[in-house]
Amino acid sequence: MLHFFRRSVIYSLNYGIYAFAKAYKLISIIDHVYKSYLYRVKLIVLKRSIHWYLCAFLIFIGGVVVYLLHQSNLEKEEISNRQQLEYIHNRAVNQFSSSIHNLAGLIAGMKSYINMSEEMPSQEQFQKFVQSQLNDIDSKDSIVISVIDTSHIFRQAFTRYENDPAQLIGRSVKDIRSKDKIEALESLMKTDHLLMFPPINLREGWLGIPINFRIKRNGIVEGYGAPILNFATIMSSVYDDEITKDFVFKFSTERGYEFDRTRSYNETEVYTKEVDKEFYKNYNIPEDAFISTTTQYFGFEITIATAYKEVPNQGKRFRNILLLYYGLLILVLLIITWQLDRYRKLNNRLEIANTEIASQNEELQHLNQTKNRFFTMISHDVKQPLQSVEGLLDLLQDEKTDDPSINSLFKKIRKSTRNTVDLLNNLLRWALSQTGELSYTPVRFNVAAIIQKTIALVDQQALSKQITIVQELDDTIHFYGDVDMIQTVVRNLTSNAIKFTKLNGVVLIQSYTKDQHIYIVIKDNGVGMKPELASSLFQIGEMVSREGTQGETGTGLGLILCKEFIERHQGEITVSSELDKGTTFTIILPAGA
Repeated sequence: MLHFFRRSVIYSLNYGIYAFAKAYKLISIIDHVYKSYLYRVKLIVLKRSIHWYLCAFLIFIGGVVVYLLHQSNLEKEEISNRQQLEYIHNRAVNQFSSSIHNLAGLIAGMKSYINMSEEMPSQEQFQKFVQSQLNDIDSKDSIVISVIDTSHIFRQAFTRYENDPAQLIGRSVKDIRSKDKIEALESLMKTDHLLMFPPINLREGWLGIPINFRIKRNGIVEGYGAPILNFATIMSSVYDDEITKDFVFKFSTERGYEFDRTRSYNETEVYTKEVDKEFYKNYNIPEDAFISTTTQYFGFEITIATAYKEVPNQGKRFRNILLLYYGLLILVLLIITWQLDRYRKLNNRLEIANTEIASQNEELQHLNQTKNRFFTMISHDVKQPLQSVEGLLDLLQDEKTDDPSINSLFKKIRKSTRNTVDLLNNLLRWALSQTGELSYTPVRFNVAAIIQKTIALVDQQALSKQITIVQELDDTIHFYGDVDMIQTVVRNLTSNAIKFTKLNGVVLIQSYTKDQHIYIVIKDNGVGMKPELASSLFQIGEMVSREGTQGETGTGLGLILCKEFIERHQGEITVSSELDKGTTFTIILPAGA
């Protein structure tokens, strides 16, 4: 028994080991197959997406190349910008220096004129001399000139065309200038040289550059002359130059006071409200962006500095933006790759939908052809017989009969036939307008003549209800348009007016011009309508049909047709109505058409 049990245990263990080995082998085979499958799937996906990965790789390489090229060109760009800045700066300094020396030449002439005259020139004589000098050099500059005695009292003060504009004559310079300025003017009277003084805010309302000279006649110092030129005119050639529009200029004196074209920032009173829009502090420019030159002019130093309004070296920021752009582009391409299979499925669905749409389109074309045949049948097979019947009824109306019932029957049949023909005409015209087959043939015609011709067509309708049609027409108005369309509109509106007007009523038809437009007004004193009904008359989705005062029928299609015909002529049609008081339709057409 024990031996049998032992053999059973050994057999069971061997079988378990064998089963485990089989299971492990099976698992290994399954794992190998699964990994092979995954490999094939990944390979298929990789093949489908390889061009996207290649594109992303090339874009990345391109970004690196662009970055390196940008770095190599950055230094060249900085050098070029620096050279351009130096050129503009030197140009501005030279132009300013040239203007100052031209002014000095002008002032030297004034000095010689005063000092060499036999008698001290009067203000009128001196002013004429200055005018002559300025005219000789064709100068339009603003200038103010003062003659001041040794006690610093103004004796003469004038501009090119005005005398004493700031009312300075008789006043002392000490009242308007600081002590150190007076000391500088005392020194001026001890030398025969021209001396420039700091820019000053003038009472005339502008900033001036003074270059003063001593007045010494017959060996006696009699005072000094103070010509002052408008700084804005001195610098006009610099600021008006197209090549300086991207640059800003800073001006300062030897004491550090800054000034622009309108004022000096030297803590003195300013007499103008104007501001220089090109003042450098209006721009956020760092100090190290300026290059400057200090030059001495007739004993006074002025510093001129120049900078770009906007620092042109945007290379670093551009590089970062470029890198960000390339990174985002690669990310987008990876997302597109991930979505590619989904888009393919959507494309398959779209192809199926397109096939269905094509099939439905063929069916619609077939239905459209059937509709066209239907309208052709109405036009030829229905409309023509009805018109023949209408003609016969017109003939029978003239026949006299003794039976009143027969006369009444003729009238009813004739009315019904006319309504049916009108309905068919409106329906056919509307259908042709929708399909684009209704021809538009514009000609120049007399509006009043067409209206009168149209009224003749509905005259019998009005006569049957004893309605008076009043015409107030301007027979000088002409219009360029389609006669049939305009006639159809007038006939439909007039017929409607008669339809909804009671016995013995009045229909008024007017035509006139106003504000470059032609107006045709059709007004009745009939039953009118509610405002909500009037607002929906021209909407095909809410087409409303009402019976006339004697049971006349209609579809409302005529008004839709009227609106389309008028809009075809770049015009408009409006309606106003009041219940139980009447309705007014107004056609507005462009007079220049």
